[in-house]
Amino acid sequence: MGRRGGEDTKLLGSSVNEARAFAMKALERRLKVIGLSPAAA
Repeated sequence: MGRRGGEDTKLLGSSVNEARAFAMKALERRLKVIGLSPAAA
C-alpha cells in the first residue's frame, strides 16, 4: 500500500481524519439502508 502521511492535512476545511470518519459513517448508513452490515475491521 502507499504511504499514509498528512493525517492532519486540511481538505476543504476539514482534516483528512475528519473526512475519512464522515465518509465511513455515510457508508455505514448506506449499507444499513440496503440491508447489509459493514464488515468488522
